[in-house]
Amino acid sequence: MHLHTLPIDEALARLNTTAEGLSEAEAARRLASFGANAVEAPPREPLWRGAARQVTHFFALILWLAAALAFVAEHYQPGQGMATLGAAILGVIVINGAFSFWQEYRAERALDALQRLLPHAVRVQRAGVVRLAPARELVPGDVILLEAGAAMAAYFFVLHAGGWQYGQTLAPTDPLYRAATGACLAAIVLMQVANVWLCRSARGALFAGNGRPSPLLFWGIGFELLLLAAILYTPWGNQLFGTAPLAMDAWWFMLPFPLAMLALEEARKALVRRWRPAEQPAGGS
Repeated sequence: MHLHTLPIDEALARLNTTAEGLSEAEAARRLASFGANAVEAPPREPLWRGAARQVTHFFALILWLAAALAFVAEHYQPGQGMATLGAAILGVIVINGAFSFWQEYRAERALDALQRLLPHAVRVQRAGVVRLAPARELVPGDVILLEAGAAMAAYFFVLHAGGWQYGQTLAPTDPLYRAATGACLAAIVLMQVANVWLCRSARGALFAGNGRPSPLLFWGIGFELLLLAAILYTPWGNQLFGTAPLAMDAWWFMLPFPLAMLALEEARKALVRRWRPAEQPAGGS
């Protein structure tokens, strides 16, 4: 079933949901039925076992055998240089194993870093109310709000500004490709910051005194922005994440997107407050 090829109404009907989203009770039932929206990582192999695997595979065993034969030949016919050959073979085994182990270790660390960059919470609409929900709790039929438009717009803006033409292939190490990747990441982070502020209230205005924001909110936003700056503007961040520093015009291009989302969501909340007034508590004046 290719849902992306169906009309919106038919796709919603196939998933037994509506444009208003699932109810909280139905979402909880589907979560219990389908399980968490996550792929459980397999148990991590101990480092010592990974290192041992690099020197005990088939070709390494052949080299071990060759080294052993060289030392045996040196024992029975000394002075023929077999000991030197055996030591050289052992050096090849150790160097190749160490290099392979280091490459595998770095790849695992890079994947872990990328996993931490993935959004752990998304804006989901349930029963007509938009709120922030853990990504693990999404279920089939949930209506989620995506910010991919800003990310892709920033990506292609940087490419176009750098002279890229449609159909041109860029290597992953190309500075223009790395800058476009950084712009995509930056746009996602800016939209997430706007999301955090918007999801503080389902219907209240942003500056209507909905309670003082938690200091953790400011700390979290500050840490995310500092991490983004490190990824974009430090050599280790560029090397690890495949990014490059962004020019100021890229930031000016991205800034209207979170501001527009703030304005549109505030307009939606204003309409909700007008059309669906909050119920007065029992006995209220």
